[in-house]
Amino acid sequence: MGNILMFIPAGVYTIVHNRKKTMLSNMFYIFLLSFAIEVTQYALARGSADIDDIILNVLGGFIGIVIYKIFAKVFKSDMKIRAAIAVISLIVGIPIVGLAMLLTIAN
Repeated sequence: MGNILMFIPAGVYTIVHNRKKTMLSNMFYIFLLSFAIEVTQYALARGSADIDDIILNVLGGFIGIVIYKIFAKVFKSDMKIRAAIAVISLIVGIPIVGLAMLLTIAN
């Protein structure tokens, strides 16, 4: 579940920067990012490199792309879509950063 949630923003931001590309090419970018992370984990012997992680990461990216497509249908204007993404990023991002800071301090 964590991998899926972590890669939803990757899907949203990938399509924001590559709107003219096909969904398949955007999914390929997400796959490459996920693959690079897994190779790095394996090379540095940090965490566990697993094909399941790649599959879940790509699924999260796909969900992010779908969320963007829904925003595009609802808001129509590119400016409104970007504003909605920015607001949601702040609403979700600030608590995550705060939690990460608390966990860092506690450990």
